Amino acid sequence: MIGQTGRMQNTQADKSGDPTAVLGRRLIAWVLDNLIIATLFTVILLSGAESRQVPVDVESSDACAELFGTEEGCIVIGDEAWQVDVGLGATHVLVPTLAFLANQILLTSFTGFSLGKAVTGLRVVRRSDGGLPGLTGAAGRTLPWMIPTVLGLLAPVMVVIEMGLTATSTGHRRLGDRIGGTLVVDRSMTGATPVVPGLDTPGRPT
Repeated sequence: MIGQTGRMQNTQADKSGDPTAVLGRRLIAWVLDNLIIATLFTVILLSGAESRQVPVDVESSDACAELFGTEEGCIVIGDEAWQVDVGLGATHVLVPTLAFLANQILLTSFTGFSLGKAVTGLRVVRRSDGGLPGLTGAAGRTLPWMIPTVLGLLAPVMVVIEMGLTATSTGHRRLGDRIGGTLVVDRSMTGATPVVPGLDTPGRPT
């Protein structure tokens, strides 16, 4: 039985008969998830940064080399030079990455939601039967977001591809959903085999 709250949240899907017609909330969830990671990254980055006063007789362009012996990870702001660790093993890189994986893979595999999806009332489900995605499904749908982490130049391209597929494909399946065999639906539809118009025949996922 679907409660009153569930009915209100599922209005968008009911109008079209498409359980995946939750694009607005899905976008908000994506923004929230990324905002959490960005905030964590910023806090750790700033707390670990080292700053030194630039001597009056040193040019800004020479301050990093003069004060830190390198220009890597160094920037001059006003009369202060700031340096951060730019290695992949740096705390401000490692911790947010682990937090991202925990949110998108571990939490999603066991609950069906990331923190952003929990707030917006969405769930990630297996396309075959509407159950929890499990580690395989959650990891599969996260894989495309990890490619830009390894090959940073592909990040803008991957975002465009994933957003484009989410907005235009039947079932609103981005590349990650296709790899993981998942769909994103309203939380009230968890456990029910999803039937997407144009994608599935009732009772027989294709």
